[in-house]
Amino acid sequence: DDVFSFARNKIRSAWALELLLLLRQDRARSWNVADLVRELRSSEAVIVPCLDTLKSEGLVGGVAEEGFRYQPASEDLDAACGELAKLYASRPMALAKAIMKVPNEKLSIFSNAFKLKD
Repeated sequence: DDVFSFARNKIRSAWALELLLLLRQDRARSWNVADLVRELRSSEAVIVPCLDTLKSEGLVGGVAEEGFRYQPASEDLDAACGELAKLYASRPMALAKAIMKVPNEKLSIFSNAFKLKD
C-alpha cells in the first residue's frame, strides 16, 4: 500500500514511471532529452513534462544543457523508488493502473469547461 501511495502521489503517469526507472538504472549517467526520447520511444512533448514533475518531486536532478539523472532528495525517496522498482518488476500492470487512477488536474479543468451551469 505504501508503494502504491507513493506512486500515486509522486508519479503522475506511466511515462514518468518508465522515465524514473530508466534514470534509476544508471544513477551516474546524465541523459539529455533527445537520448531519453530515443530510449523510451517517446516524444519531447511527453518527456519534458515528466522530467519537470520528477524534478519537482525531488526524484531527478539536472538541467537540459547538462543532462538529467536520478537524484533523490533524501534516502527515504531513494528507498521508496527501490520498492517501486521491485513492485514494477513483479506487478507492472497493477502499478500502472494505480498511477492512471489518479485524476489528471488539467484534464479535469478541460472537462469542467464543458459542463452546463445552472
